[in-house]
Amino acid sequence: TNSQIFEIHVEESLNSLFLSVFNYLNQGNNIPKDLVEIKFNELLFNITLNSENSELVSFFKSLIHTQKTSLNDVMMKNFHCDLNLEEYARLYGKSLSTFKRDFQNHFKETPRKWLNKKRLEYAKTLLADPELNINDICFESGFKNTSHFNRSFKEMHKYPPSQYRKLHLNT
Repeated sequence: TNSQIFEIHVEESLNSLFLSVFNYLNQGNNIPKDLVEIKFNELLFNITLNSENSELVSFFKSLIHTQKTSLNDVMMKNFHCDLNLEEYARLYGKSLSTFKRDFQNHFKETPRKWLNKKRLEYAKTLLADPELNINDICFESGFKNTSHFNRSFKEMHKYPPSQYRKLHLNT
C-alpha cells in the first residue's frame, strides 16, 4: 500500500507509557529533554516490537534506503527554523565540518550569512501581510530576538521593518 497512515496496535505496555507521560504533563513543570528522548525511544520500541505493527516497521525501514538528502532541500525547508548549525548538519546527515564544507561549495558563502540573508528575504515577503505584526514576522522568519532582527533588516534594506512596510508596501 502507498498510504503513509498506519493503524498502530496498542498493548498494555504502550498504555502504561502514555499514562506515565500524562503524569509528567500533569505536574505542570517542563519535562527535561533527556526524559522526553527516553520516552520517545520507549514509544518507538513499544510500537516496533509489536508484531501487529509490521507494516509500519517496514515503512520505517524503507526510509533508511531513500536517496541522500540534498543540502539545498534541507536548507530551503528549514531556513526559517531556529536551529543551530549542528542541527542543520544532522538534518543533512553529515558531520558539522562536512556540512560547512559542502555548504560553502554549494552556496558560495558561510551558512550564517546565507541563513541571515534568506531569513531577511522571507521577512520582507511576510511584511506584505498587514495582519502580521513585526514580532510575528521576526519569529516566523527564524530570528530569536526582535532587536537583532530589526538591526539586520535595516542593514540589508536601509530601513527597519515597520518603516520599510510603510514606505514600500503602502499598508
